[in-house]
Amino acid sequence: MAKHAHTQAVAGRSKRQRGAAMVEFALGVTLFLLLVFGGFEFSRMLLEWGRTVEATRAGVRLAVVTTPPSGCDLGSLQCPGGSVVCSPDADSPLLAAMQRRQPLIAGAENVRLTYACSTTGAAERPTPVRLVRVEVQGLVFEPVIPGVLGIPAAIAIPAFPSTEIGESMRDLQAQAPRDRMIATTDRWTEPCL
Repeated sequence: MAKHAHTQAVAGRSKRQRGAAMVEFALGVTLFLLLVFGGFEFSRMLLEWGRTVEATRAGVRLAVVTTPPSGCDLGSLQCPGGSVVCSPDADSPLLAAMQRRQPLIAGAENVRLTYACSTTGAAERPTPVRLVRVEVQGLVFEPVIPGVLGIPAAIAIPAFPSTEIGESMRDLQAQAPRDRMIATTDRWTEPCL
């Protein structure tokens, strides 16, 4: 009888150990998968942020060398220190170039242009120079994994503003050979994209 009781005690202990091993395995796999998929989502978020940075850089390069959008009244720009804020036209090459780099930009409402006047510039040109700033607004990154699980998650993408001095692009224009230039609406400019 004592031998039978000992065998049952060993069998019960073995079943408990197997159950504990299964629980430990389940916790370990869950933690591992959480880390792996979290890394994927973080990488996707960094990709979208990088696309946004490149979109604002391309937008500001193009905004400096082209005519301001139709809604921008640069005549009201006070120098020094004044600024005019507007959005690009819906069919503008600036918006199209930014959308090619960042598909999350749905339209002109996601792009903000600021034309400002500054007294900085070259010593031989004492007149104020135009500063152009391009930034995005209202972009949201939506991770896939929380959405699959039914958990709403959205992370706002920062504005990532880029600023360029109008003077620097005009100096490049003067040095560029005529055969490498392209026509824009109001003057010949160096291709910048």
